[in-house]
Amino acid sequence: MLAAGELGLVAVSGGADSVALLLALHALGCRLHVAHLDHGLRADSADDARFVADLAGRLELPCTIERREVARKGSVEAAGRQVRYAFLNAVAQREGARAIFLGHTADDQVETFLLRLVRGAGIAGLSAMPAKDGVLCRPMLGLWRADVEAYLRNKGQAWREDATNRDPAFLRNRVRHELLPLLQSLNPGVKQVLLREVELLGKRQQELDAELLRRLGLSGRQIAPALEGKPVVLKGGWRLEPPQSSRAKPHEFDQRLGIPGMVELPGVGTIRAKAVPLLDGAVPAHSPGREEYVDLELVGPELRVRSRRPGDRFVPLGMSAPKKLQDFFVDEHVPREERDRVPLVTSGDAIVWVVGMRLDERFKVTPSTTRAVRLQFEPADR
Repeated sequence: MLAAGELGLVAVSGGADSVALLLALHALGCRLHVAHLDHGLRADSADDARFVADLAGRLELPCTIERREVARKGSVEAAGRQVRYAFLNAVAQREGARAIFLGHTADDQVETFLLRLVRGAGIAGLSAMPAKDGVLCRPMLGLWRADVEAYLRNKGQAWREDATNRDPAFLRNRVRHELLPLLQSLNPGVKQVLLREVELLGKRQQELDAELLRRLGLSGRQIAPALEGKPVVLKGGWRLEPPQSSRAKPHEFDQRLGIPGMVELPGVGTIRAKAVPLLDGAVPAHSPGREEYVDLELVGPELRVRSRRPGDRFVPLGMSAPKKLQDFFVDEHVPREERDRVPLVTSGDAIVWVVGMRLDERFKVTPSTTRAVRLQFEPADR
């Protein structure tokens, strides 16, 4: 999963699985960088962050810890997972990591299978999580959670317990603490049985994929573009589209922008932020699109620069109602292939500036503004 000398990013929550993963990879002599995301969903989440920081320090490993808010609408689990993977991808890209290590175990395979079975899924959905999926690596899928905890106890290593792991409001917890014990009362070895079923379904899905490619007459040269997230045009005009989730997103980014601070996006440009005083809300003469001013009190002490996400909305300057970012790009005649390259300066979940194009009405400077953030954009030479 990681060649000698390459850097691996280890996602460490502080729980038993991720702590054991970190210790094992460190014992193997891997070159590592620790990443921890505080979702801000629990009162004691700061203690988890300190635990991870202390552990990384003891192992003399570099560590990135960030806090990002998770939308509480709909499924908090799904929203948290989306934010977490965006964070991990951003850190891996910034640090040059060739692999992102996750602490999933055989228990996670079984629980995920039951979750998807309850919700409804086909063979592909019920198949096992792969040990390697692009840069995502799961080296502990052959271990049970009990094995992991025994390993830590043997080493005298503590870990953090997440109280929400027993909250019945989350369906996964009900599967873990209610459904599985019930199934085990019928068959004590049911977890091993379910794991075999998951693996068999995974193999069957691979066979179906291979048969489909054989019937379509695809050679290795034709498959390569699909693996890179590009469509393949077949004989007879048929078009093979890779799944949306597997399409390459070379311009996906999400970075912290301090005040003051700077973010450099290769091939896109440089964005700078600096706090400046204002008199009666009077903004200095500037070049809109390249330099903008927003109310410091409204954006807080930290911003982020990220690429667009599905469902993004903002209130374009001069308007009173939110507008879909997708519709804004269409109206502004932004080419489809360029839309992922347009940086967005955000505060929390809100878009502050569609860089180079339009501010959000909610963050504009008013006559009562005394302190502003000067945002500057210098496009890269392309």
